[in-house]
Amino acid sequence: MGRRTRTLIATDLDPAALKPGMTKNEVLKALGGGKALRAASLAFRYAH
Repeated sequence: MGRRTRTLIATDLDPAALKPGMTKNEVLKALGGGKALRAASLAFRYAH
C-alpha cells in the first residue's frame, strides 16, 4: 500500500516568483517572511 500527502498553500506571492522546476527547498525559501497565508493537507493511502 502506498502513502501520499499533498499540501496546498495559499500565498500572497507574485505568480512570477515561483518558477517551473523549483525544488521543495527553493519554494519554502520563497514562502518565508510571512508569504504563506494558509495551508491544508490531505493524507491518503492507495493500492497498486
